Amino acid sequence: MFQIITKDFHGSSIRVIIINGKEYFVAKDIASLLGYKRTADAISQHCKKPQAFGTFEGVGKTPTLDPQTKLIPESDVWRLIIKSRLPEAEKIEQWIMEDVLPQIRKTGSYQIQQPTEKSLKQKVEDLELAVKHYENLEKMFKKFGNFSKRELAETTSNSVFLETGIDFLKMFGGFPKDKNYGFQKSFTLTSLLEKHNIQMVTSEFNLKLAKIGIIERMGKNWLLLNLKFGRNESYKSEINPRYFAETFETLLKLAFLEPTK
Repeated sequence: MFQIITKDFHGSSIRVIIINGKEYFVAKDIASLLGYKRTADAISQHCKKPQAFGTFEGVGKTPTLDPQTKLIPESDVWRLIIKSRLPEAEKIEQWIMEDVLPQIRKTGSYQIQQPTEKSLKQKVEDLELAVKHYENLEKMFKKFGNFSKRELAETTSNSVFLETGIDFLKMFGGFPKDKNYGFQKSFTLTSLLEKHNIQMVTSEFNLKLAKIGIIERMGKNWLLLNLKFGRNESYKSEINPRYFAETFETLLKLAFLEPTK
């Protein structure tokens, strides 16, 4: 069973195919969007897991998609983004990772939210309430949490956004958050290893994670493949995986390490 979802980025369409609850992208669409002139060569050189649509179990035949059409998972989309020289590649990455995928995973399809019209007075009142809410939350987080300035700003702004829909980080040039997808705090590998008293340098632990397919080396960077354990933070051409505290013990067990009591 499958579903085809078409999305538009400034006039260019890409297709996401949902097969048995998992998202796959039409490889040629992504390569073209990212400016590759020879899309077949780009897919062959940079993608690790391209698969013909017709080889998936249970998809059957459909006149809307050729059986030989190559599909790629999210991890291969990252690989094409990193290798792209298109100036808009970072914006495309943000659109896919922060807009399209979260919406698909929450609703099963991509929907464009139609804004409701508000009067200028109502917008001002909403903003004033959001500012007061921000100030109250910031005081609470300062009192009960040990945050850096950036973590305090992100945590407070995300809490306000989830409740009011007003994104202060976006307004002031920070990173926008998806209201429908929620926010989960992430940490560096170094900090979590220290928290669990794991006496191992990050480079050695990264090799263990790579062996079990959790991360993969991309040039000088590491790419997190299994996003239930964290997320990839990108800046221009660099990627830095950050991990969720809630699933880190499971990650330790998978890497054949038990957290020290």
